[in-house]
Amino acid sequence: MVSDWLWETDSDLRLVYLSDRVMEILGYPAQEFRGKKLEDLGEFVSQTEEPVDVNWRSPFRDLPFKTATRGGEKRILLISGLPVFDEYTGEFIGVRGTAKDITERRRIEEALERQKSLFEAVFRDSPNALVMGDSERKIFMCNPAFDAVFGYTPEEIIGQKTEVLYESPEEYERQGRLRYNLSFKEKSEPYVVNYRRKDGEVFPGETVGTPVRDENGKILGFLGVIKDITIRQMAENALRESEARSRRMFQDSALGMILGRLNGMISEVNPAFCRMLGYTQNEIKELSIIDLTHPDDRPGMLERRKDFADGSVEFNPLEKRYVHKDGHAVWVRGTGSLIRDGLGQPAYVLGQLQEVTETKKLEDAARAERELLKDAIESIADGVVLFDKDDRFVLCNNSYRKNLEKLQDLLVPGTPFEDIARSAAQSGIITWNEGDLDDYVQDRMEKHKSREPILLHFPENDRWFMVYDYQTSDGGSFIIRTDITQQKKFEDELQENRNNFLAAIDNMSESFALFDGDDCLIQCNQNYLDSFAPELQAKIIPGISFEELVKIAADNNFYPLDGKTKDEVVQERLEQHRNPKESLEITRPDGRCFIFNESKIPGGGTVLLRRDITERKQAELALSEARDGLENRVKERTKALSQKVKEHRLAEDALRVSEIHLRSIMENIVEAVITISEDGSMESFNPAAEEMFGYAAGEVLGENVSMLTDEPERSEHDYYLQTYLQSGKATIIGKGFREVRGRRKDGSIFPAELAVSEVRRGRNINFIGTLRDVTQRKETEKTLRAAKERAEFANRAKTEFLAHMSPALRPPLNAILGYSEILKSELFGPLGDEKYPEYVGNINEAGTHLLSLLSDILDVSKVEAGEIDIEDEDIDIRDIIRECKVMVQEKADIAKISLSWRAGQDLPFLRADGRRVKQIILNLLSNALKFTPERGKVVIGVQQAENGGVIIKVSDTGIGIAKEDIPTILQPFTQLTEAYVSSPDGGSGLGLSLVKSLTELHGGSLDIDSTPGVGTKVSVIFPPERTIKEK
Repeated sequence: MVSDWLWETDSDLRLVYLSDRVMEILGYPAQEFRGKKLEDLGEFVSQTEEPVDVNWRSPFRDLPFKTATRGGEKRILLISGLPVFDEYTGEFIGVRGTAKDITERRRIEEALERQKSLFEAVFRDSPNALVMGDSERKIFMCNPAFDAVFGYTPEEIIGQKTEVLYESPEEYERQGRLRYNLSFKEKSEPYVVNYRRKDGEVFPGETVGTPVRDENGKILGFLGVIKDITIRQMAENALRESEARSRRMFQDSALGMILGRLNGMISEVNPAFCRMLGYTQNEIKELSIIDLTHPDDRPGMLERRKDFADGSVEFNPLEKRYVHKDGHAVWVRGTGSLIRDGLGQPAYVLGQLQEVTETKKLEDAARAERELLKDAIESIADGVVLFDKDDRFVLCNNSYRKNLEKLQDLLVPGTPFEDIARSAAQSGIITWNEGDLDDYVQDRMEKHKSREPILLHFPENDRWFMVYDYQTSDGGSFIIRTDITQQKKFEDELQENRNNFLAAIDNMSESFALFDGDDCLIQCNQNYLDSFAPELQAKIIPGISFEELVKIAADNNFYPLDGKTKDEVVQERLEQHRNPKESLEITRPDGRCFIFNESKIPGGGTVLLRRDITERKQAELALSEARDGLENRVKERTKALSQKVKEHRLAEDALRVSEIHLRSIMENIVEAVITISEDGSMESFNPAAEEMFGYAAGEVLGENVSMLTDEPERSEHDYYLQTYLQSGKATIIGKGFREVRGRRKDGSIFPAELAVSEVRRGRNINFIGTLRDVTQRKETEKTLRAAKERAEFANRAKTEFLAHMSPALRPPLNAILGYSEILKSELFGPLGDEKYPEYVGNINEAGTHLLSLLSDILDVSKVEAGEIDIEDEDIDIRDIIRECKVMVQEKADIAKISLSWRAGQDLPFLRADGRRVKQIILNLLSNALKFTPERGKVVIGVQQAENGGVIIKVSDTGIGIAKEDIPTILQPFTQLTEAYVSSPDGGSGLGLSLVKSLTELHGGSLDIDSTPGVGTKVSVIFPPERTIKEK
């Protein structure tokens, strides 16, 4: 500590003198402080370091002063001061004083205080009992743990001698005094003493004694640390017993057990291990683990030993081969466990092994069979996948994996079929109705379980597949996926061609009809139908025979009889139709004249074209009458000329009919038709092709057709054509329509569908290419998808609107019901007229019915919006049924219907939403009462299903429902006309739909069994996971 230094101030308390010792304390030369006040150097503080004011005109002593050195180190000084007054005038002239640096002393004092606090905290918080005594063995301090161990309070034990803690005086003499005397020499080693608690219980305590000395080494007393080791001794005893049991288990185990050192030597083996390898225990201990291991498995064994040795592995399953004493390989399967020594270091490895030699042979055989099966499946061109009886993935071929690249992580053994189906829909791999995913998955699972073939569309590459599901002998599934894309496209194109054909014939001015080989109508146009009276047109449908048509025409005076019977006219017309030779002209009795052209087509069918020539015939008749006035001398010649003209005109008419027919078809056909020679050059180019590609026919005739296509068809065309001409192998020609990219004259590219057919004339080969522009169809598909999305959005908006209307609609109805109840009960006095109660009752009944209907509508809307939550609780279903029966009993009595209920024995409780279950039962009872006539019966029952679930059944003797109508009544807002007419109050068509939805929200199902005129039984089935065995 630096000695005192001196200071002096003037009357303004400014320093006028400082001793040079200040340099040693603060690091400043004394002259830097002169003229400054002490407050400029720091501040005076109290013992608690609070600022204090100094009375400079009175003496003060050892006031703490906080300051700092030039380097910023904090210092504490003790300053004393004495005021100085003039001896003559008594005026205050300054202060003289001393300053002492006590910074180091303060640090030592704070350190001692911290050590004291630390000692007190350790002493107080130690988990062991701590006791301090003086040199006479009297206790003067103990901690809370001592109180807890011995049961004495400090007041009871302080002042007592330590012998009161021992089990007996003999134990004190034997242990206590000896250890106590030793403790005064040096710290003792831990030793065990039998102590006695305050309540008399004896316990073992591990004790360490330490002498407490003063600064001169004189012994002042002792510190004893006592640890209750009752539990440890019990654990040590249990450990010894456990070791004995472990050794017995080791020796008696049916598993082969081997304890090996990390250097590879064998420490211990059990008899089972010796029997496994054919050695005695003494023989086997002479060998190392490497000696016993099969040569092929030694590298893996050394790698595992290395992992155990560095402690990175504690446990390792293993499968390896040992070598039997007679030389054959022994397969074993088991585990290796690391055993550490007392210091926690790796010491041994315990192996527990079971021989699986025969099992390995069976596994190898099974693996070979699986490989054979896999090779067989891979050889199948279709996609093939196998699921086990638990509907988990087993294997599939590469054809099946194709188009399922996004699901490769799921196509591994063990994946449930349902997970694969769900992921395929979620990822967009397949096309599905974008509704509720769970509904789609449920429908897919039902079709899978029923083995129903399904059609799947993969939109990414626009492929169509037919999926066939077969059951294997062990209850699994063998699924084959066949690509039918070309077949699907051909069917679509065929339908489109048919539609184009129908449009073409409907635009023909002639009447057109096509008959098959059996002379039954296939198709006709509107002109043909219009030749029949409106009331007869309904009979003219595909499938009607030509003979029936002729009879209908004859019955309606279409054919002139000319003295023949109607049957003779019919037979004559049939003969003309079956053997067409030339045009047939028929004049009806009403004066209309028609010319018929009929011709046979390949396959035995007949094409009929009919043209109305009435106007022309009228002109001919007028001409004929004019000729009758000519002179007789030219009559014969005129007659002959007229006959020639007639024949000529008939021929012209036939030709014109044929030309009109062909022109009508060609003018209305939308496909571009191009004829191509063997070298690929274009020989004809129809108007539709001109419009499609923008070229005039003269610009392209003689040019290679590849100029109209885009890559890759452009560069591959000539090679493909030559290959086909040389080998006859076709991949495009005769294969129906396929999608290509066309190139117009202006260079624009557009999607098109192309079909190529071959035409042979002698040795000449020509090809006819038919193309259609599908740009509009692509845009229409896109528009339809967008319209579908908008419609679905609008439907969701409607559902959400209804689901949120409850707060706005229910309160007014509740008010109506409330006030009508008040009026009905005449709460505030009589109503007056005797009709009022009846009217009020009608208001209340109508309001109640409207509130019930509104509640059903809102509940259905909430179900659609997904806003109904099931609030599960434990319910007694019998109580629910009793309440529901009471609620509808009055209605049953009024309708004169017997209402009863039955319940099975020992029914479990149900984990469900009690309010929704009650809603289900009330809806079913209401339906049953509504459609059951007087004297009928309605029974509600509940029983436990065989699988542990609960079944609620409501049966009636009502009007019943046809089986084909059951799906209809489960749809919201749907009623059957018969049911509506037979029930006086009709219904909203929501009850059964709501029951089904609420049941499915509980994970249950709804079953309806009904016979018209007999009655209906509705079963609500709750799954077993919703039952509670004990309550």
